[in-house]
Amino acid sequence: MKLQGMKCLQVSRHVFTVFLMVAVLTIASVSSNGGSVSRRHLHDPSDQGAPPLKHKPWLEKDWTTWTKTDCNIVMNSSPWTYLYSNSRAAPNQQQYGLEFGHEVELRSALPLREAVLRQLQLEKNYDKMKPEKKQAFDQEHAGDLVEKPDDPILVWVYHRVWTPAPSAGSNRPDEVYVHPPPARQVALVLPDGSYLTPTQTTLIQNSTFETEVLYAFSRIVNGKPAFASEDKGLVMVQGDPLPTNKGKELGPLAPQDFHPTHGLDAIGVSFVLSDLMYRGKLEY
Repeated sequence: MKLQGMKCLQVSRHVFTVFLMVAVLTIASVSSNGGSVSRRHLHDPSDQGAPPLKHKPWLEKDWTTWTKTDCNIVMNSSPWTYLYSNSRAAPNQQQYGLEFGHEVELRSALPLREAVLRQLQLEKNYDKMKPEKKQAFDQEHAGDLVEKPDDPILVWVYHRVWTPAPSAGSNRPDEVYVHPPPARQVALVLPDGSYLTPTQTTLIQNSTFETEVLYAFSRIVNGKPAFASEDKGLVMVQGDPLPTNKGKELGPLAPQDFHPTHGLDAIGVSFVLSDLMYRGKLEY
């Protein structure tokens, strides 16, 4: 049992190491081919990952007509979300989400906020509400989709790692869990190569098997948007482990206090900015 757990840990670390090495090279790769590298190629190239989506609701429908399945796809497999799982099985689109691995979402992007609001509408049977109830709902959520030039960039990072249940005939009595990598500092790499560090970090969850963190960044840098449509990519890199003895809300991180991590548990993710266009506007 102990040996099996150690092997699982070694495999997990290998997966994250391969992922980091490919992620760190993403900027150069995007530059060399004009931005055509898919963000879903950042993980182990031997992993076939999820199959190409048959439907792209953010291109095909108005958000007010999205179904539950549409919302799940937008939240988990759109250009504004990076999903990595070491499961090679093709997930069911109806339940397209994390089983184990990690996920990064650009939570401030309008399509993701529309998906969240539409999910709530479906839960409340909004489409069948009487006019007065619809009006009350609309007033309550009037600000949910409002965009301001200086709205923060919100990046949500989630990790969960464990090994599959034992196969039939195995003498292993239960699943062997591997702790996820610790919650870490995060920075965005600006087009000039400098780091944009968060103004606030919220440690939502830091349990034995899961970590979940929300990072907020300034959208305006030196008087202009941090990223523009002519830029190549939005790259997220990790740094030192977050302190767990200072509460769940951490204030601004100074750029000089961010130390990029190149260890076994470091993760990097890149989003191709040309993929983040929505209704003629760059959304992130």
